[in-house]
Amino acid sequence: MARGSLKGLAKTRVADLQMMDFLTRWKYFIAFLLVVGVAGLVLVLSGKRSSGDAPKPRIVDETALGSSAGGSGQLSRAQAGLIATPWHKPCTSISEPTNFRYFSVGPAEGGDSVTEVVRRCDGQSTRRGPRPNYVDITYGSCSVPAGADSCSPPLDVQSFPTCERNLTQYQSEPGTPYPHGPLKRWKGGAVTVSFDGGTNIEVYTGQSTIEIWGGDPDRVARALEYLRPEPTAQSVEPPAADVSSPIGIDTLGPPARGALSGTVRCEGNSVH
Repeated sequence: MARGSLKGLAKTRVADLQMMDFLTRWKYFIAFLLVVGVAGLVLVLSGKRSSGDAPKPRIVDETALGSSAGGSGQLSRAQAGLIATPWHKPCTSISEPTNFRYFSVGPAEGGDSVTEVVRRCDGQSTRRGPRPNYVDITYGSCSVPAGADSCSPPLDVQSFPTCERNLTQYQSEPGTPYPHGPLKRWKGGAVTVSFDGGTNIEVYTGQSTIEIWGGDPDRVARALEYLRPEPTAQSVEPPAADVSSPIGIDTLGPPARGALSGTVRCEGNSVH
């Protein structure tokens, strides 16, 4: 083959190599742009998630007023829990001020935000004995195991009027008190008692009974440090981030007289 032909072939090969090099570099450049774009999108989304709003809690009204009593009008005032008795307070719906103090541990605890707020008050208040009448604030969520009907969230705070829920009502069987730890009185006078290995702590302050539930006893105990009253002069709402009320178990006052013995009487719509 002539030398000229060889030079021509070499030039063609060089041109081909240059074109391949150009295409390879362009391919890597496009890939780099795609990676940078995806990374930027991830950062934006994560920034919105961390600095933006957490999912809003579900607000659930399970009172007699919020269900059948508010619509059909077929329940009597007594059945709907609208009248007071010595052992039951009148029911209030979630859109009304509560007639007992309810509590939370803030808008989030241990990395878990409030996921649900439930106001429940069953009717038939002319019958003496325990009934569901509470505000329930749930922190975090859980997955229902296969074959189970429900699961327990990481933390749950329930508040009851003490005249309807107190230590004397808990029995493992008729006549046998349910096992619990010793009563502990805190700096401000509030009293606590633990059940089930510390996975449930009950707090008595004023005329409110507060139950803190969770699978981790250490976390349940730590929650006492953030316990605070919520406003009762408005409808039941998720806990706000900024509050002026004192926070912590040591800031809560002593239980009402008769609260621990089960002799305290309900006093209509008054809040203590």
